[in-house]
Amino acid sequence: MKSYSLIIFSLFLQGCAAFTFFGVPLPWIGKVVGCFLLVKEMLRLRMYFPSPVKVVLIYALFSVLVTIATWGEGMEVSGMSQSYPVFIFLRYLDLIAFIGVFIATYRVCMQQGEEELLSAIIMISVILSIYALYAYAAHYFGLPVIPRNRASPGGGDNNALVYSYDFFRAAGSFQEPSHLAQWLVSPLLMVFFKFQKVKKSLKLCLLMAFLFTGSLLGIVSLGIAFLVYFYFSGVKSFKLWLYVILGGGSLAWVLRFFDVDVFGVAARRVENIIEGGMVESSRGDIYEFVYDNPPPFFGHGLGNSNLYFSNETGSDLVRTYANIFFDSWMSLGWGGVFLLLAFFGALFYRGCKAEYCEKPIWLAVTAGWLALYVGRVSHFDIYSALWFGIITYKTGGQVMKKGESFA
Repeated sequence: MKSYSLIIFSLFLQGCAAFTFFGVPLPWIGKVVGCFLLVKEMLRLRMYFPSPVKVVLIYALFSVLVTIATWGEGMEVSGMSQSYPVFIFLRYLDLIAFIGVFIATYRVCMQQGEEELLSAIIMISVILSIYALYAYAAHYFGLPVIPRNRASPGGGDNNALVYSYDFFRAAGSFQEPSHLAQWLVSPLLMVFFKFQKVKKSLKLCLLMAFLFTGSLLGIVSLGIAFLVYFYFSGVKSFKLWLYVILGGGSLAWVLRFFDVDVFGVAARRVENIIEGGMVESSRGDIYEFVYDNPPPFFGHGLGNSNLYFSNETGSDLVRTYANIFFDSWMSLGWGGVFLLLAFFGALFYRGCKAEYCEKPIWLAVTAGWLALYVGRVSHFDIYSALWFGIITYKTGGQVMKKGESFA
């Protein structure tokens, strides 16, 4: 099977995170596909790794050495659904799949360009958004939906999507509403700034699903990406900027008729942060723990740091740091943080060196993902690998001519 088809298949499985197949979460199957892509790439006679991929490979090798040295340190917590070795293996499954999809995406773009891949991403995003809106309406009108048969990350009811908010939130086929918002940030940038001829109805569908998640992090990440885009694209984008802000703001106010007070929730959370600092945010306990429990110089090891967090806080569930820099610091020490900075630095450097017409959109996508990784995402995942592969290609690669190979 061609790498393009495998990438799309693994991508679709990532978008069905709330479901399982005979007890196996669909994203796990997608990760196995990502690992297969890495094996497929390794079997090629010639491989070419651009600088961001090289940094990730060094990050992976370094993490293996640290994790071997700290093997068994964290042991297990009562709420783990796997044994200790399996849990560590699954952490590395994420990393291996990320590398596989990253390299495969870059190679596919080098061979046939990025347009077809981006069109597929947008189409899948539209399908997921339509289902999310349908499932949202089904909650109020008693319509049938696909049963969500995978437990939520917090161990609660995966169908009770209210959480700490005052309104029901759209999650669609994802485990949490914030996961859907995270997914839609980059496609929204594409349809607003790159594929502007996309039908307005499809743009509205993506934007409605995004706002119905009520995700403050999603809104902040999209806002940061917009600012980066407008900064690097110049004043000619002012009218479009004004259009997007007024349109999105008006839409958010319309949502209040559905009791989705996005602005109200955002205002209360920002007010709490201003008055009490980041400790008063929804992730305040994580910030406090990281501040009070600095790791050894080389960290606790990949996966071990999560078990250490759970054991120290008395949690029955495996806890995450909701921030890839915190996770890397606790797992791999300052070496992990340095490699992460080198990775994102390489992406931004390539973006700044890209052609003027390509620079704004890909720097914006990179900035959006950086905001998501700082605000919520604690480890590399397949979906971001796909975007990073496209970004790496668009900021330095060229489509190969027929018969040409990697040197």
